[in-house]
Amino acid sequence: MTVKHRYRIRKGKGMLITVFFLLLFGAAFFFLSQPSPKDYCRYRELAAIAKPTAAGGGKRHSYQACQHRVGIRKDLFIPTKTGIAGLEITSATSELVFSRDDDHHDMIEKLKGVCCLMQEQCFYRFPDGTDALADGPGAVPMQYIRMIEGDEATYSYTHNTLAADHASVKRFLLPGHRLLQIPDDAIPVLVGTADHVLVTITEGIINFSADNFNMQRLEEK
Repeated sequence: MTVKHRYRIRKGKGMLITVFFLLLFGAAFFFLSQPSPKDYCRYRELAAIAKPTAAGGGKRHSYQACQHRVGIRKDLFIPTKTGIAGLEITSATSELVFSRDDDHHDMIEKLKGVCCLMQEQCFYRFPDGTDALADGPGAVPMQYIRMIEGDEATYSYTHNTLAADHASVKRFLLPGHRLLQIPDDAIPVLVGTADHVLVTITEGIINFSADNFNMQRLEEK
């Protein structure tokens, strides 16, 4: 782990700030391993305490801290009106960046070699291919899963968003209502590319948007 931070503070407070930074990164590691609203609130509280201030006029100073990570996987479960929607983000490597400037703070993760799986819709389908509104005799649970892949992406913990440029997008029709890995022999029902992709999580809804989205729909099987 490599940590870079810059700050200015009066002599005599350096040791205190060092202790606060250790607490800050300990909280960050715990949050990233098991993200939850409670953990995030705790992390923000520690970040506020660690923020250095200057005596006198009360001017606040900015700083930035970075952490390099390998083999990233994030599993998010979002309560919705119809159940629990899953979202999984994996990345070969990443750089976690926490920055603060005056009263503004932000925490982002710059991901490389990214794959995002998101549940778009869960429903039931009868053997004849017709959809059912609810579970019933002979109805089979089905789901649409969208897969987004890109060389680079940025995840914002502050805004709960994932953004990627020059991404490939696929949509799969798979059995079940649990988010699962895409089988190697699975055939997508939609394939395409986009100049920019944005995934947002707002009030229990996972939203997907794309700029210059060139797609091709395939036959569902």
